[in-house]
Amino acid sequence: MTYLDRTMTFIRWCAADTDTGLEGAVERSMASDEWQDIFDIALGGRYFLLDSAMRGDETGEADVIPVDVPPGQYRVQSLLIDPSEDASFMLERLLRV
Repeated sequence: MTYLDRTMTFIRWCAADTDTGLEGAVERSMASDEWQDIFDIALGGRYFLLDSAMRGDETGEADVIPVDVPPGQYRVQSLLIDPSEDASFMLERLLRV
């Protein structure tokens, strides 16, 4: 999993041999009307994204991705994209409400 700060979007691998073309596909997906509303949540501060297969006490700075979210109320939306015929990624984005 990774996070694109400028679009406040988490990207989760579903099936792919490569991530070629992924960033462009994510950018194009922002205007899609197929996003599904998941839930609303109040957030604010610094969070850390890490691999769920790692124990917390085994992670170091190189193993985490900091995610800074301005305080506010957000809607989480989800969308499955296929940047190529052999790749699928799940997107979850934060939208201010």
